[in-house]
Amino acid sequence: MRAIRLIVSEALSALERDFATLYSPIGRPSIPPEKLLRAMLLQAFYSIRSERLLMARLEYDLLFRWFVGIGVDDAAWDHSVFSKNRDRLLEGDIAAKFLSAVLAWPRFQPSPRPLPVAGVSSKWMSGTTISSISEEAHLTFKGAADGEIGFGALKGFLDVRYGARDGSACAEFSWEGHDETDPACGRGWAMIGTAGRLVGHFYIHNADDSGFVCERA
Repeated sequence: MRAIRLIVSEALSALERDFATLYSPIGRPSIPPEKLLRAMLLQAFYSIRSERLLMARLEYDLLFRWFVGIGVDDAAWDHSVFSKNRDRLLEGDIAAKFLSAVLAWPRFQPSPRPLPVAGVSSKWMSGTTISSISEEAHLTFKGAADGEIGFGALKGFLDVRYGARDGSACAEFSWEGHDETDPACGRGWAMIGTAGRLVGHFYIHNADDSGFVCERA
């Protein structure tokens, strides 16, 4: 989260002049757009369903308060005020500029090339090692949030989010597909390890899981 906050701060710094035009010297104080955008990111990261629930979380969650930039003793905003300020911000191009600046950060750039699995750190699928699978396993990251995964008869499509794990760039993903003719889904994560290899862990819902090591194709 520290790495993500640093990236967000850099993106917000680049938009200081744009933010200055949003403030008025008269009228009732509004929610600072910088804090509003930080709160909107948390809502997306943690899949919080409504602004009411987001404001409730800000009341007690110190991590949320630190990320947004409000003090421990400061009151969270009213959810209706937050919604009105958010809508006003989305009507302009500030939110789009902010998202573009965050995604342009080098750590958030996915690899467009397939990543064949070179080895595994544990057994996979009921004691069968990956070496017994006839087809080469692979991970492929496409665009800003898509990808594919294949382990033998298991095929799936990825929904990827790029962030950080233990201070290092990381791709966390959920996946959905099929294992032969049976529907299958799960989750996983991957990050750059030693020697430029991609390391991570792959989970199958209500089934087995496995660590993996990948090399770029």
